[in-house]
Amino acid sequence: MTKVWVNDKKWELAWTGREELGRGGQGVTRRVEHNETGTAGCLKLLSKQKDSERRLRFFREATAYDTCQHPLIPRLLASNGQNHVDPDYKLFLVIEFIPGPTLNKRIEEQGTLSWVDGSTLTLALLKAVAYIHANEWVHRDIKPDNIILKDGEVAAPMLLDFGLSYKEGVADTLNTEHGQEIGNRFLRLPELSIGSMSKRDERSDLAFVGGILFYVLTGMFPATLQDADGNMPHQRKKALSLLSTVEGVATPRLLDFFDRCFNPAINRRYSSANAMLSALESLLVPSADHESQAEADIAFIRSHLDRESVVEVLQLGANCQAVYQAMDRVVNSIVAELNGKFVRTQGGMQQRGASVHTNLGVAQSDNHETRFSPRWEIDVLGTEIVVRSSSDFIFRLDALKPDLTGDFSAKVRMHLLRGVRGLIEGPTRQVIYRGFFRTTPFATLAEALAEAKRIDRRVFVVLFDDKHRQLSKLDYTLGYFMEYEATKNVIHENFVTAIVSVADAKHLVPAGTLEVARWFLLDKEGEILDQRDVYANPDEGLKVVNHLIAIR
Repeated sequence: MTKVWVNDKKWELAWTGREELGRGGQGVTRRVEHNETGTAGCLKLLSKQKDSERRLRFFREATAYDTCQHPLIPRLLASNGQNHVDPDYKLFLVIEFIPGPTLNKRIEEQGTLSWVDGSTLTLALLKAVAYIHANEWVHRDIKPDNIILKDGEVAAPMLLDFGLSYKEGVADTLNTEHGQEIGNRFLRLPELSIGSMSKRDERSDLAFVGGILFYVLTGMFPATLQDADGNMPHQRKKALSLLSTVEGVATPRLLDFFDRCFNPAINRRYSSANAMLSALESLLVPSADHESQAEADIAFIRSHLDRESVVEVLQLGANCQAVYQAMDRVVNSIVAELNGKFVRTQGGMQQRGASVHTNLGVAQSDNHETRFSPRWEIDVLGTEIVVRSSSDFIFRLDALKPDLTGDFSAKVRMHLLRGVRGLIEGPTRQVIYRGFFRTTPFATLAEALAEAKRIDRRVFVVLFDDKHRQLSKLDYTLGYFMEYEATKNVIHENFVTAIVSVADAKHLVPAGTLEVARWFLLDKEGEILDQRDVYANPDEGLKVVNHLIAIR
């Protein structure tokens, strides 16, 4: 049986079906035997035979098996996929039958692999991936269910299911991929998501292969490149604990390897399968023996500091600091232009990881209660440094090469000058920009209630007396009350916020004066549900807002 591309309209004409092996999105697989030779094969039958796009993909998959002649890729035995334009053909393909469990079944039934076995498997898989890349194919669906350990051997991971594979010029008439998500739930990659124009990049396969090594060592799916806390798969608490116990490889070096595999920015991953192969092979070289435990500890620390992700975080942190310093220079230039009538204000500087959060602005030199000093957040998000403020400023910069000389500094200057002008035109509105809340609160009760009705939320409003010398001690009391990020988060997620002068809400304070700022919880119609003086204590603040959630 040498003819691969056949014109049989049904697979049953030449093959006899045996047991079903599995079902997937592209079709059903079963073990079959050739009617004349008895050759064992694995049949894949397209599930949606009337879908012209799926038929074209199926032909592309059969072509991949036929053109990729590698010991770790099953041979194509037969297919009628070349007849995909003729609906009378029930498309099928048959590849050689590979005895052995899927990688997923092996790990589920027998547990994780040792470092030796895990690296052996991954090295072999990388060589197969390097081969298909050299032949201009991208697999795009590498996962434990698509790998069979031939005869149960970790050194023989057979790569199957080329249903999502791609090669330029082979069935290359599919124009809908940009509106589809490609890949699998084993590891969802941003470049394979809906709307991405980078769905045909070899480096996606390399992330999947890194995910395979991660999986066989931990038993965990990597799932996503970043979780809600921004951690890559190997940085998450449980995974980090498991990887720290892997014997035979230095933990910092292994984590450094995963830093490159799982970087959300595709251009920071390994550039090729061969580069990734060399990096993995270097992990197999034992570290040099050290004369003492202290020297071993120093070597460990140095190895950690040399990790690319650590170096990058330090660089990103330095870049965020440079952004802050550029903003500070703008503030100082404004102070100089205003001839000493205003002074620079800065406070509450916090740096966590690369991010910098602080208050920065200007105030009238004779009265710091009159100031435009927003809360600034300088954060690294993906490949960008995003600058936001509590006064609704936002700007995006390249994270690794931020341009601070041109448009950015000009926009910061314009924003600050507009804020200073606002101090003159509407002095009572200045308080909404001081960073008490995560987002800019409303400055009038009417605006807050309109928003509350629109989104069906209650209103957390703080009242102050604009005629009071210290604005009812607003900075001191509300500043401490709202000190915890947890308090800010609870309020942000549950309430519409407002900071309003007594003059704008006389019905809430009949006396018309306030020595100390006071908070009110209002329903969306403006009815008072609770109220109390703002108490300058962060523990009290968190306790109060948690209590307010339960009020209905």
